[in-house]
Amino acid sequence: MGNFSVVLGALGTTSTATCPGATDVATGGGFQAGSQGQTIHGNFAVGNPATGWQAATVNAAGVQAYVVCFTPPAP
Repeated sequence: MGNFSVVLGALGTTSTATCPGATDVATGGGFQAGSQGQTIHGNFAVGNPATGWQAATVNAAGVQAYVVCFTPPAP
């Protein structure tokens, strides 16, 4: 049936969250801004197929990306 998990990236002006397993696929993601009113310069999946999520800002308060990962069942 497979499993879902959420992985957090590090807080910074650019944050990348990466699915941990070799067969994991990113099904979505997003970010949490370090403060209100920030300008976000990027919020997108990374990899082909997607295996992570990245967000970026120029604000010193930073941003933290998260990714929702799906681990398929073993064959």
